[in-house]
Amino acid sequence: MKHGLLFLLLLITQSAFALYGDRVVPASEPYVVSLHLRDADNSDRDYFCQGVLVSSNKILTAGHCIDALGVDVYDMSHALVYRPELVWVKVGNKLHRAKTVTLAPSYFEGNGFEAEDLALIELVTPTTVKPVKLASKNDLVNKQKLTLIARQKKVESSLVFAKSYGTVAALFLNKSSGACLGDSGGAIVLNKNGQQLLAGILMYNGEGECDRQTGYGYFPKLRF
Repeated sequence: MKHGLLFLLLLITQSAFALYGDRVVPASEPYVVSLHLRDADNSDRDYFCQGVLVSSNKILTAGHCIDALGVDVYDMSHALVYRPELVWVKVGNKLHRAKTVTLAPSYFEGNGFEAEDLALIELVTPTTVKPVKLASKNDLVNKQKLTLIARQKKVESSLVFAKSYGTVAALFLNKSSGACLGDSGGAIVLNKNGQQLLAGILMYNGEGECDRQTGYGYFPKLRF
């Protein structure tokens, strides 16, 4: 137990957000989408994160993607929540406007993995792309094979352990996560009976630009 806690603290102190990026590449799976800022007053800013299609008109992404961009560009963490029209989601080759942007209820109530680092984007019009189904907590077992999918990359890893924090679980992946800046909100999936299920959303990764040695994610339990 003590070793597990020490490992957790070490991961948190060495972690960094996988936010922003200068190269937009479509993901290998159509349910993994890209998020874009469409603001004429900030035309130099565009792509900022990944997201995952969980229904025909809803995108799950990292809460810090919404928070950090709002603070960075508009000096307000809730800027994109108040102005969802600034967020566009690229599903395949088509841009969809956001109708609402909602941060998880407990996003600001904790620190590190104790916070619910999730956000939900509702689209104005549904997409015809097939969404990914959520895995159950029973599917998350030690050494479970997982795949990180973001920006035309598939990185195989395995689950070290899933630590529960209230409504979510932090997933700790071993070996190289392959995560780069701009991959936040990417999908962590498992294969069950030939079907891909969403095990988590990429939140954190270790130090370095790419091919980071650890990957972190949250198992989403939607309460929006």
